[in-house]
Formats: sequence, structure tokens, C-alpha cells
Amino acid sequence: MKPKTAGACLSVVVLAAGVAGCKTSGGGKGGTTTGGLDSSATYAVTADDTAARAISDGKTLKASKTAAATLLDYNANTSRTVDASDFSIKKNANGGVDVTVNGKTTSFAKADELVEGGETAGWERDVEGQDYKLLHPVNGTFDETMNGTGDYRYAQLWRYFLDDGSTSVRGFAAIGAETKPDALKGKANATYKGRATAETQLADDATTRTGVEGDLQLAANFDKGSVSGKMDNLSARTRSGDSGWSPWTPVDGTVTLETAKISGNAYDGKLKGDTAFNTLIDGNLDGSTYSGRFYGPKAEETAGVFKLKGTSEGDGFVGSGGFAAKAQ
Repeated sequence: MKPKTAGACLSVVVLAAGVAGCKTSGGGKGGTTTGGLDSSATYAVTADDTAARAISDGKTLKASKTAAATLLDYNANTSRTVDASDFSIKKNANGGVDVTVNGKTTSFAKADELVEGGETAGWERDVEGQDYKLLHPVNGTFDETMNGTGDYRYAQLWRYFLDDGSTSVRGFAAIGAETKPDALKGKANATYKGRATAETQLADDATTRTGVEGDLQLAANFDKGSVSGKMDNLSARTRSGDSGWSPWTPVDGTVTLETAKISGNAYDGKLKGDTAFNTLIDGNLDGSTYSGRFYGPKAEETAGVFKLKGTSEGDGFVGSGGFAAKAQ
């Protein structure tokens, strides 16, 4: 996307996780489904079954359909969507975590903690500028996320960069202690409020990037088995090459999360910009989707990702983003 005003980068939101033991029925890719439960998922049964405690206990938290990424090819100067963007995170013996994206694992140790402004912001590895790896929470501090002391107890939203010098995979992933599907049956309808963020790149120019972030509202109609929502109060920024990001600037427009069916504890739907947003980017979001899940024993939280595709000023773009929200 190339907004006509100062840039729009859908920034990432990281949701903090709480402490205390999660019930899990297994882990790893390709979990089986029994009685509506996914064997690769970790479920929250009680209020103490939080995401941070699951990681602390050595469990693997996996983004099942809630991971999205783009690949930037610096040699070809192109960008494309990563077709199968799997993500999982697990504590390791080196004081950090192992993060697996599409079958490739990056190990971060305690020594890799990234300190900014006197506080830990995430993990970072940079080997002579040719092997750059970064993992961090975006809407919540590192300590809140890892210790479970923030506003979000059950859902975590992570942003990552995996750069080998010639290509870079940039993505978002929502993980956590999921709501059991049966817990949604007969549940009262609910409104969720939070934040959303994303970043896009031109398909034929990997150096031109746009970001947008804003408020997110999601209506869950459990009686009808559907969700819908919107992202508004937008701000945007842009960058090209090594010029750095432009300042965040408020922009007009609303992005609609069109009505999607709830299946189990998950949902998938389409994104659509209103007239003001489409005018802003001089294009559309055709081909863009969102995917999310409910987290917590009573679906106290929801989080997910955006897979972005569309046109702007005649050029194609791709991108990814994430969102997280709490029941009101």
C-alpha cells in the first residue's frame, strides 16, 4: 500500500500471557482432532491455565492457522506471501526460546535478549549483518508477556524478522491457551476491543513498505456462530529503501472484518476497505483475509492475523499483520 498521506504501517500487537498451568493434549504440526479438540493445541480449562505458564512449563505453543508472513527477496527486489506460515514457540535450556517458522528453528538464548531504553524488548541475533533474527512482543512489554503480568493472560501476539542477507521473512503469529470449542456453546454474545497492526510491501519493490495501525472491535455472535468487526482510528507511516520510517500520521478510513463463521474456536473471513480507505491507498484490499481464535477458559480474549493482498496506485502489494482484543 502507498497511502497518499504519511504512510500506513499496520503495526504488530503482542499480547501478554498469564501464569499458571495449561492443560494440553499434545504438540507439534499436524495434530489430530478428537471430539472437536486439536491434539496440537493447548487449552485453557481454568483461569490459571495461561499462555505464560504453558511456556514456563516447557509446553510448545503453536499458531494453528493464526500465523501470516511475507518473504522479501532483496536480490530480485520482490515480495510475496509465504504460502504456509506455521509458527511455534518453546522454552529452551539456554534461558531463551526456540521459535520454529515453516519447519526452520531459530534458538534465542538469554544472551540474545534485546535491551532498549534499559528494558528488554525481545530477542535479537545479528551475525555480521548476514544473519539477523528478531522476535518481540509489540503491544505489551517483554516482561509482561513472558511473566504473565500484563492485561492479556491467555493470548500472545508476536512479531518476527528472519533475515539471511538475501531474503527476509517478516510475520505475525497469535498463540496461547485456547478456548475449548464446547465452552462457546450457549455462550452469550460478546464485544471484543483491542488493537490491530500490519505491514505491507510492494510486490515488485521489496524496499517500499507501508504500515497501518488502529483500534479493533470484534462482535462475536455465538448464538449464530459468527464474528464480524472493524479497524478504525487509523494511523499510518511509510518507508522506502534506507530512508527510515516517516512519522505516524492519522489517516481516514475503516477496514471491515466481514462476517465469518466460527468453526470450533476459530474463524476466517475477508477484509474490505471503505470508500475513504480505498481512496487513501488509491486501490483495494481484494484478496485480503483475517484468521483468529478465542483464548481463555471463557473466551476472555481473541487474537489473530491478517494476510494482506491488493492494489495501490496501480501496483500490487502483499503483507501481514495481527490483532488482539479482550471481551468487554
